Amino acid sequence: MAKKILLAEIMHESNTFNRRLTTRADFASRYLLRGDEIPEALAGTNTEIWGFLTAARSYGWQVTHPLAASANPSGPMAVGEWRAIRQEILAPLEDGQEDSQENSQESAQAFDAVVLVLHGAMVTEDSDDPDGDLLTAVRALVGPEVPVVATLDMHANVSARMADAANLLMAYRTYPHVDQQERGAHMAWLLAQIFEKALEPRCFLARRPMLDAADHGQTGDHSKTGVGPMAGLLAEAAQVERLPGVLCASLQIGFPWADVPCIGPSVAVSGHGPALAEGQGYAEALMARLWDSR
Repeated sequence: MAKKILLAEIMHESNTFNRRLTTRADFASRYLLRGDEIPEALAGTNTEIWGFLTAARSYGWQVTHPLAASANPSGPMAVGEWRAIRQEILAPLEDGQEDSQENSQESAQAFDAVVLVLHGAMVTEDSDDPDGDLLTAVRALVGPEVPVVATLDMHANVSARMADAANLLMAYRTYPHVDQQERGAHMAWLLAQIFEKALEPRCFLARRPMLDAADHGQTGDHSKTGVGPMAGLLAEAAQVERLPGVLCASLQIGFPWADVPCIGPSVAVSGHGPALAEGQGYAEALMARLWDSR
């Protein structure tokens, strides 16, 4: 039976020092897409959505995509607008939960996994951590058994709530950002490994009290290697990913123009089996290297 995946995007980098609130009109000026218009509008684009959808087809998955929304960086999102967008993402999960309760003979979940495309540095009028709020709400609806994974911008401010709710967090590896499609496809590959091997990964998060690091994550021209401190850090993260049980070692540089508790660089290491005992140590070791690059 084909795996059923919920895929949704809400991307916004919020500058809390900007007094102008972000609304759905700001998303519409970039893209605010729903349902069947998503794959048509984003076909061939360098986006996580298109990378994931292309890979998902090769795996034969059934993907439900209620919303894909991305806005340019601006002020915090208006609370009413955020609540409406959040509900559009959660609605399919709530519908599936109701269907399962009505038909108690069916033990299968409505969705086999949830994939969120997030920036990771969004702020709203009423929340310093709406990405964490969203991931926590998703986890509450699907339960502990369903994989919940998210892609992030390299400049995400990752909270403990985000890591606690997600099985896997994975950020871009380029700045300027040019690998969005690649990372979306890689997330699909990781999810395929989780399905095939019945893995139960956990995400480990490490932070230090700092605002920025590694030349703000600059990697330069994607066609070249060895550019700046980030090149060496990414090479070390790749080495961690080769350790037993590790699925992903993700470096987030953070977004310093947001006055929030979870501001700044972080490391998220996601793994299973042998990595469950060592994952926090791996994350802390990479975080120490980020600290040294400040």
